Amino acid sequence: MSDRIKELSSDDLFAGCKQDAHDLQTIYGEYGVGPCISNIVRWCAICGSVVVDRDDAGRTLPGAIMKMKSPEIAKRLLKK
Repeated sequence: MSDRIKELSSDDLFAGCKQDAHDLQTIYGEYGVGPCISNIVRWCAICGSVVVDRDDAGRTLPGAIMKMKSPEIAKRLLKK
């Protein structure tokens, strides 16, 4: 975790997630599903939410395979 993130308050830390600007990182990819098609599992390093997107010819179709799911604690913090 970067020093910048360590210094933020919880409200500031979750500000991006509250605006759907998650810090998504690829944690798994199923490549070659079709011509130029991949299924990608992405995880938000801030709130712990997970989404499975489809990448098709360089375009991301967010939540095409599985809509974003968040842990209960993140749901509660994001409601504030």
